[in-house]
Amino acid sequence: MQRHRRSTLNTLAIVTGALAGGILGPAALAEAEETSAAAGKTSVELRFTLMSPSARWSAVDLRGQTIATHAKRSLYVSPGLGVRVFIKQPHHGLLVDWDYRIDTDMDSINSLSKWKTDFSVAHVGYAYRFIKPANEKMVWAFTLHASFSWCSSIARTENRFFSGRSAVLGGRVGVNVDFHIERFFMGWAVEYEGLSHVKGAPLESSHFLMWTLIPIFRIGVDLGPTIQSLKH
Repeated sequence: MQRHRRSTLNTLAIVTGALAGGILGPAALAEAEETSAAAGKTSVELRFTLMSPSARWSAVDLRGQTIATHAKRSLYVSPGLGVRVFIKQPHHGLLVDWDYRIDTDMDSINSLSKWKTDFSVAHVGYAYRFIKPANEKMVWAFTLHASFSWCSSIARTENRFFSGRSAVLGGRVGVNVDFHIERFFMGWAVEYEGLSHVKGAPLESSHFLMWTLIPIFRIGVDLGPTIQSLKH
């Protein structure tokens, strides 16, 4: 009885394999095996921000009355780089990135004194990615992310002497829309970040709204399996 059952199962396995080979063909079977293997590997995005504009508004220590109107807001340009690692499937990932925010000093226009505050910001957090294929070589990726922020801010006056340095802690949330062409991608971003200055006058807290409207300024490359080979 057991020998007969085993023979029947073997026959079913052979027939199923033959049908799959006949319906899908060798090329389709090979592609399916490659996709399955790729889905089990780590997908990595290496990201470069050439320039990202942002706006800042801050709460200012009331004891710094002479700089209150000049330190509480400004516009920034920010180069940066980062890595996002998606482990064993295309959706859940970890992110690590850094950017340097250069104060354009727009808040000092028509004022008698100038006050610039630069930020060097690092992030560690979580990313969730949705993938929508466009064709065989092109894929849209929509990524929601949240991260912990820690950084330092450097405030200086018009004479370039350092006037205030502060450790800063906070958090960031955002969304990326990226267009992947084989291993290369470029995209758009909108992010909000809230920061608390641990010590050092004149800023007590800062808020940033960051965006990228020109996708060539936010580019990257896929490492490991291509995003097109992952299960969606």
